[in-house]
Amino acid sequence: MPLVGICSAKYWHFTQALQIQTLCLKANVALGLEILFVTWHLVFVVENHAMAAEALCPRLAFLQIQRRALSDQRIRLTRRGGRMWTLCKRASISAQRFVVSASHSSEEEGKEETSKKADDYSAVFQKITQSDLTYRHELGMNYNRVLPNLIVGSCLQNPADVDRLKKDENVTTVCNLQQDPDMAYFNVDISEIRDHAKEVGDFNHLRLPIRDMDGFALRMRLPSVIASLYQELKDREGTLYVHCTAGLGRAPAVALGYMFWVLGYDLHEAYLLLQSKRKCVPSMENIRAATCDLVLKSVDQLTGMTRSPIGLLYRRGTCEHVEVAGLDIGWHSRLPFNFISRDGHWTLEHELPVGRYEYKYVIDKERWTYNPHAPITNPDRKGNYNNYIEVVDSDPENWELRQYWRKEDAKLTDEQRSVILEKLEAMGSEL
Repeated sequence: MPLVGICSAKYWHFTQALQIQTLCLKANVALGLEILFVTWHLVFVVENHAMAAEALCPRLAFLQIQRRALSDQRIRLTRRGGRMWTLCKRASISAQRFVVSASHSSEEEGKEETSKKADDYSAVFQKITQSDLTYRHELGMNYNRVLPNLIVGSCLQNPADVDRLKKDENVTTVCNLQQDPDMAYFNVDISEIRDHAKEVGDFNHLRLPIRDMDGFALRMRLPSVIASLYQELKDREGTLYVHCTAGLGRAPAVALGYMFWVLGYDLHEAYLLLQSKRKCVPSMENIRAATCDLVLKSVDQLTGMTRSPIGLLYRRGTCEHVEVAGLDIGWHSRLPFNFISRDGHWTLEHELPVGRYEYKYVIDKERWTYNPHAPITNPDRKGNYNNYIEVVDSDPENWELRQYWRKEDAKLTDEQRSVILEKLEAMGSEL
């Protein structure tokens, strides 16, 4: 029978054998019930809490306590299908009875919520990367094979994705570039995925996180991530699956780094091949910068780069707060300016490694703008500008090499390739 009493009635009390088909019950359950209906919310008060656990369906979106008294005592009952069921003992009633509040949500409602999150994620991704690419998490994992033993794609969402990659694509190594907040945003339970990967066998799940939509973080992390993959894949057969959240930024960049530094591809050649398989927006500027870092810096210097002081100034109009986004902190973070009252303007002192950094002013927490009197980038496809600052290498030869590596057709010499592999080997052995 359908859910009983989904209507405007406020309160009933009855004892009845129910078969609630809409909750996918496989057996009749006799329960003593007090039921309160408020739109889609039900409250069950049952004599037998073990029986209640069997009655409530794993397909419910979530179960939560409805507190009836300050003296209620929470009791954890069980966990099914990744959802926690909790019971609350009503201390105010002499008979031992338990209250479970259940909110019913259809698959369609869950998809709508995920779709909205994907819309929001895509909007931010498009703004930062200046692309038209979107990510649809609600459609499941997606990927493309770039090489016979290399796949680039979006994140694994559940243990079944492990089976799919193992069975259909012969994947034996997964490189996960996501940070914990990336997975939490889309409610991905990484522990279930990793536990299942161990059960499958011959399936290694690596976590090598890089901050999302942050070119500087990519530059800093790329050498150690590639070093880890180089070490992991030396004697390992099968296919490597590299993923971030959407498989559009960090994962393609790591795949390019591996093809370029380890497999011997020219960077532009690898980029064209990747784009022919999967449309994406890896940060080429920061892959090139990381390449120069590897060639010019020692292994110790790669993890503790020398930084040079820089200063920023803002003195237009009146405002309460001035911050900057971009630079080496990423577009999701901000650094506050200090107000100099005697001069009537805002200043920021910071330190940056050698390189070119884009940034934007954030005024009063909301308004993003740029300084037309400081160096600015070319407009993006929507006509927006960023400021940029360049920290120059004090060694003219090193700076000349960095300038060369800004060219699309820049190539590594055989000696430079040997240097990079030696450093990756040294870094990998220390991990």
